[in-house]
Amino acid sequence: MATQQVKKTTTTRTSRSYATAAAEGGQTSFRARSQSPARISRLQEKDQLTGLNDRLAAYIDHIRSLESENQRLHVQVSTFEETSQREVSNIKELYEKELAAARKLIDDVSKENAQLTVSVGTFKSEAEEWMRK
Repeated sequence: MATQQVKKTTTTRTSRSYATAAAEGGQTSFRARSQSPARISRLQEKDQLTGLNDRLAAYIDHIRSLESENQRLHVQVSTFEETSQREVSNIKELYEKELAAARKLIDDVSKENAQLTVSVGTFKSEAEEWMRK
Protein backbone atom coordinates (compact mmCIF):
# COMPACT_ATOMS: atom_id res chain seq x y z
CA MET A 1 0.00 0.00 0.00
CA ALA A 2 2.86 2.37 0.67
CA THR A 3 4.24 1.78 -2.80
CA GLN A 4 0.91 2.63 -4.37
CA GLN A 5 0.78 5.91 -2.50
CA VAL A 6 4.28 6.82 -3.64
CA LYS A 7 3.36 6.14 -7.26
CA LYS A 8 0.18 8.17 -7.00
CA THR A 9 2.05 11.07 -5.40
CA THR A 10 4.73 11.01 -8.07
CA THR A 11 2.14 10.85 -10.81
CA THR A 12 0.20 13.66 -9.22
CA ARG A 13 3.29 15.82 -8.83
CA THR A 14 4.34 15.19 -12.43
CA SER A 15 0.87 16.00 -13.68
CA ARG A 16 0.82 19.14 -11.60
CA SER A 17 4.24 20.27 -12.88
CA TYR A 18 3.07 19.72 -16.48
CA ALA A 19 -0.17 21.49 -15.71
CA THR A 20 1.74 24.38 -14.15
CA ALA A 21 4.07 24.56 -17.17
CA ALA A 22 1.11 24.52 -19.54
CA ALA A 23 -0.61 27.28 -17.59
CA GLU A 24 2.59 29.37 -17.75
CA GLY A 25 2.79 28.93 -21.52
CA GLY A 26 5.33 26.16 -21.46
CA GLN A 27 3.40 23.58 -23.41
CA THR A 28 6.44 22.90 -25.53
CA SER A 29 8.36 21.62 -22.53
CA PHE A 30 5.89 18.75 -22.24
CA ARG A 31 6.33 18.00 -25.93
CA ALA A 32 10.08 18.48 -25.79
CA ARG A 33 10.36 15.91 -23.05
CA SER A 34 8.31 13.43 -25.01
CA GLN A 35 10.24 13.98 -28.27
CA SER A 36 13.55 12.51 -29.21
CA PRO A 37 16.70 14.64 -29.27
CA ALA A 38 16.96 14.16 -33.05
CA ARG A 39 13.44 15.57 -33.49
CA ILE A 40 14.26 18.52 -31.26
CA SER A 41 17.44 19.13 -33.25
CA ARG A 42 15.49 19.06 -36.55
CA LEU A 43 12.92 21.50 -35.17
CA GLN A 44 15.67 23.86 -34.02
CA GLU A 45 17.37 23.61 -37.41
CA LYS A 46 14.03 24.30 -39.08
CA ASP A 47 13.55 27.41 -36.91
CA GLN A 48 17.09 28.54 -37.70
CA LEU A 49 16.58 28.00 -41.43
CA THR A 50 13.27 29.87 -41.30
CA GLY A 51 15.02 32.79 -39.59
CA LEU A 52 17.87 32.71 -42.07
CA ASN A 53 15.43 32.50 -44.97
CA ASP A 54 13.58 35.54 -43.65
CA ARG A 55 16.86 37.44 -43.31
CA LEU A 56 17.84 36.44 -46.87
CA ALA A 57 14.49 37.58 -48.23
CA ALA A 58 14.86 40.92 -46.44
CA TYR A 59 18.42 41.25 -47.79
CA ILE A 60 17.26 40.46 -51.34
CA ASP A 61 14.46 43.04 -51.04
CA HIS A 62 16.96 45.59 -49.80
CA ILE A 63 19.33 44.84 -52.69
CA ARG A 64 16.48 45.14 -55.19
CA SER A 65 15.45 48.49 -53.74
CA LEU A 66 19.08 49.67 -53.92
CA GLU A 67 19.36 48.51 -57.53
CA SER A 68 16.15 50.32 -58.43
CA GLU A 69 17.39 53.47 -56.66
CA ASN A 70 20.71 53.12 -58.47
CA GLN A 71 18.95 52.82 -61.82
CA ARG A 72 16.82 55.88 -61.03
CA LEU A 73 19.94 57.85 -60.10
CA HIS A 74 21.68 56.75 -63.33
CA VAL A 75 18.73 58.06 -65.34
CA GLN A 76 18.76 61.29 -63.37
CA VAL A 77 22.52 61.75 -63.86
CA SER A 78 22.31 61.03 -67.59
CA THR A 79 19.44 63.53 -67.89
CA PHE A 80 21.48 66.18 -66.10
CA GLU A 81 24.51 65.42 -68.27
CA GLU A 82 22.47 65.68 -71.47
CA THR A 83 20.89 68.94 -70.32
CA SER A 84 24.19 70.50 -69.32
CA GLN A 85 25.87 69.28 -72.51
CA ARG A 86 23.04 70.77 -74.59
CA GLU A 87 23.26 74.08 -72.72
CA VAL A 88 27.04 74.21 -73.07
CA SER A 89 26.70 73.40 -76.76
CA ASN A 90 24.14 76.21 -77.24
CA ILE A 91 26.30 78.72 -75.36
CA LYS A 92 29.38 77.61 -77.28
CA GLU A 93 27.52 78.07 -80.57
CA LEU A 94 26.42 81.59 -79.53
CA TYR A 95 29.96 82.60 -78.57
CA GLU A 96 31.40 81.10 -81.73
CA LYS A 97 28.95 83.13 -83.83
CA GLU A 98 29.78 86.26 -81.86
CA LEU A 99 33.50 85.53 -82.15
CA ALA A 100 33.19 84.98 -85.91
CA ALA A 101 31.35 88.30 -86.27
CA ALA A 102 34.05 90.06 -84.21
CA ARG A 103 36.81 88.49 -86.33
CA LYS A 104 35.07 89.59 -89.52
CA LEU A 105 34.74 93.11 -88.12
CA ILE A 106 38.43 93.12 -87.17
CA ASP A 107 39.35 91.92 -90.69
CA ASP A 108 37.18 94.63 -92.27
CA VAL A 109 38.67 97.33 -90.03
CA SER A 110 42.19 96.02 -90.75
CA LYS A 111 41.54 96.17 -94.51
CA GLU A 112 40.13 99.68 -94.19
CA ASN A 113 43.10 100.69 -92.04
CA ALA A 114 45.51 99.26 -94.64
CA GLN A 115 43.71 101.13 -97.43
CA LEU A 116 43.76 104.37 -95.43
CA THR A 117 47.45 103.87 -94.62
CA VAL A 118 48.17 103.44 -98.33
CA SER A 119 46.02 106.48 -99.11
CA VAL A 120 47.81 108.54 -96.44
CA GLY A 121 51.16 107.47 -97.91
CA THR A 122 49.98 108.41 -101.36
CA PHE A 123 48.65 111.77 -100.19
CA LYS A 124 51.87 112.51 -98.30
CA SER A 125 53.96 111.76 -101.36
CA GLU A 126 51.67 113.94 -103.51
CA ALA A 127 51.81 116.70 -100.91
CA GLU A 128 55.59 116.55 -100.87
CA GLU A 129 55.64 116.74 -104.64
CA TRP A 130 53.35 119.77 -104.56
CA MET A 131 55.54 121.44 -102.01
CA ARG A 132 58.61 120.90 -104.10
CA LYS A 133 57.04 122.55 -107.06
